[in-house]
Amino acid sequence: MTLPNDVARCAGVGDDEEGWRDGCEDCARRLAESTSAVSAWMMPPAIIAFWCEFRIEPSNAEFSGTPAALSPEAPLERRVGPGAQEEI
Repeated sequence: MTLPNDVARCAGVGDDEEGWRDGCEDCARRLAESTSAVSAWMMPPAIIAFWCEFRIEPSNAEFSGTPAALSPEAPLERRVGPGAQEEI
């Protein structure tokens, strides 16, 4: 399963070396595959009080490849187990 191309992707805040802001590490907006040459991107929220209101949980998703936020041109495969759902 992938996110539709009209759902904005987000690069998140942080990196693998120094760590990600809470919620960014496994957010589907950061990791989801783009299935088109053009995808919408958004800036991460400047301030997060308790949780990111834009976060999309991975919901039993299995990722392989390079996250889209690091290399939009790189292939990324995403497999989802049976019964997995995401709330948008």
